Amino acid sequence: MHGHTYTLRLHLSAPLDDWLGWAFDFGDVKAAFDPIFQMLDHQPIHEIADLADCDTASIAHWVLERARLQLPQVDRVDLVGDRRLRRHRVDRQRDPVRADVSGMEPA
Repeated sequence: MHGHTYTLRLHLSAPLDDWLGWAFDFGDVKAAFDPIFQMLDHQPIHEIADLADCDTASIAHWVLERARLQLPQVDRVDLVGDRRLRRHRVDRQRDPVRADVSGMEPA
């Protein structure tokens, strides 16, 4: 068995709190996302029952769907794999019913 390394970025969108000066408390976001993270971290991705495929696009869609259940403010998910894998951005702005996936240019 071998593994891959991914960088996952959640993008959230909400108005700033006038009193606090931020939109989200990072600790709250981390706590809400942690169950999803635990399903992925050091786990065999191919064993996740409702994951359509193990490619970065499928994983990004899967994360977006679950993250929005816990954090409705999630606007976008960026998933960047190691050098052997493609980069994907899933954005619900373009098609709120089914998020679009497009290849990202290398950083």
